[in-house]
Amino acid sequence: MAGTMGREGRVFPEYDSDGFVHNEASGFSLYMQERCKRIFFIRHAEGFHNLAERESTVVPKVNILLAENSGDKYVDAKLTPFGEQQCAKLKANIRGDTVWGFDKPLNLDLVVCSPLTRCLQTAVLSLGDPGAPGAPPFIVNELCRERIADYTCDRRRKRSVLKADFPSINFDLVKDEEDTMFLNQKEGDSTEGEAKCSERGVEFLKWLCGRPEIHIAVVTNSVFLKSLFSQFGSNLSREDQECIHKFPANAEMRSIMLCAHRKLASTKEEGEQPPSKKQKTLWNGA
Repeated sequence: MAGTMGREGRVFPEYDSDGFVHNEASGFSLYMQERCKRIFFIRHAEGFHNLAERESTVVPKVNILLAENSGDKYVDAKLTPFGEQQCAKLKANIRGDTVWGFDKPLNLDLVVCSPLTRCLQTAVLSLGDPGAPGAPPFIVNELCRERIADYTCDRRRKRSVLKADFPSINFDLVKDEEDTMFLNQKEGDSTEGEAKCSERGVEFLKWLCGRPEIHIAVVTNSVFLKSLFSQFGSNLSREDQECIHKFPANAEMRSIMLCAHRKLASTKEEGEQPPSKKQKTLWNGA
């Protein structure tokens, strides 16, 4: 619809009223195309912390991930070999016809990652090499990281260490060398409450809607996704509610249409250069 003359002779991208119409009686909603993005939310594959919790003899099992029970063993836990296999399976499914029905299954404009290593690994192993010719930008954003609690697995490593391990991924939005979000939370309330995590999720959606890209993959964590999705779907069918609200499995992907009800300010970083269309056609996730 971009470039089409709209109300009172204005071009629709400049029209800043509510960009949707919802008719509850009919069960349909109409949205302006430029307000909509297709988001592929992906939970990371199995990490060593997931394996530790499953095999734990501590009660409750998840407490094996507390510092008093395992020290720093599971800080920013990496993927298990089985987790890497899950990524390979997800990549194969993405390349097939079960998810996308067009010629380039990995037709992504942007990949956004939680700063935790298991998410970064999942993004690269499932979606493709960010350093390959024509790859879309891979950007780390701490707004979509796991809810902060007492568990050491949810503390990221130093920014410089992560950058060294993933040199083709953009860490510009990660401002601090140390994990100040985790450490500051620990100095106050030990757990980021669900309401606070949900608010952070909404801020992340605003950030996504301020981006120029349309097809975006978000590789993130389970409780963050649960907190985010639980805020939506009250007017959907029971079947769709169950699909959106169910707890995400490791390496599970959900395709969601994200529609903003108003025009939001751009969140593109100054000086950021997207790949050209010619470059993008070269990238197939290899």
